[in-house]
Amino acid sequence: MRRLFRLFSIVFLGLTAVSPGTNAAVILMYHHVDTDTPRATSISPELFARHLKWIAESGLPVLPLSRLLEESRNREVDALAITFDDGYISVYEKAFPLLKAYGWPFTVFVNPPRVGHSGLYANWQQLSEMKRAGAEIANHTFSHPHLTALNETAIRHEILQAQDAIERNLGSTPKLLAYPYGEFDPGTLKIVDALGFRAVAQHSGAVGPETPMNAVPRFPMNDRYGQQADLRLKVKTRPLPWTAEQGATIWHASTPPLLTFRLPDDIRSLNCFADGLGQIPVQRQGDLWSAQAPRLPALRRFKYTCTSPAADGRFYWSSRLWIQTEISEP
Repeated sequence: MRRLFRLFSIVFLGLTAVSPGTNAAVILMYHHVDTDTPRATSISPELFARHLKWIAESGLPVLPLSRLLEESRNREVDALAITFDDGYISVYEKAFPLLKAYGWPFTVFVNPPRVGHSGLYANWQQLSEMKRAGAEIANHTFSHPHLTALNETAIRHEILQAQDAIERNLGSTPKLLAYPYGEFDPGTLKIVDALGFRAVAQHSGAVGPETPMNAVPRFPMNDRYGQQADLRLKVKTRPLPWTAEQGATIWHASTPPLLTFRLPDDIRSLNCFADGLGQIPVQRQGDLWSAQAPRLPALRRFKYTCTSPAADGRFYWSSRLWIQTEISEP
């Protein structure tokens, strides 16, 4: 991912800016705030503190996730939301005091059976304290499964059982869901809609009126690709105004997917990247664009991320997710 960021930086320098709208919303995703936990899902307390300091100095409003999603449905919102997946104890011990000092809301997604387990996760009392200080404690399913492997009945049970446990312990909470592993498929989206939830995932991009509220992108932040330069770049992004099908697809083919889409006429330069492969070829015929990786990434989940520079130092940024269910988690 660091290589991907460097490629973004190099490519953007040579491109002509296009005209953006005025605002965009961004959601940041964290897991551990610690130095003794897996690096891929951890950010050091020192770097997290620098993130918050930069956000404060930028003047960007920090909103509760539920409010940011509600306001983004019909208009572009220049704001940011802070989220944490899994409810680790480091969120309570190291992130919460910093966030409380700024008076900022945030959202913690939890799996009820893990709450307070083995000292690794915050307990209900700690979650309640954060909620009283303005946090949203929200649904990460009951047992953190791969939802793409479950049938409709099991998916409903995972979501509703978790929501019931959270509300029994903490009182009412917004109907917000974070997909475990960031995985979902068209069937999952229909269930989430039917249950009246809004759901966030882990593919990257900004949030706008065209963003589906059952598959909202977030920017993962950690020590690997959450340095200050990464934060400044991603906070300034806007959703790419493409016509690509949004969401995720279970991918069984032996060849890489071909992504096709249309863009407004004023976007003349575009760069796309595939997870694990770096920059990939982009073709244009009239108003029809396409991108395809030269080979399949050897990853269970992979994205095509496409970007274009906009005015005022912003960038258009959106991504499309595929899941190779035959590949197990590492």
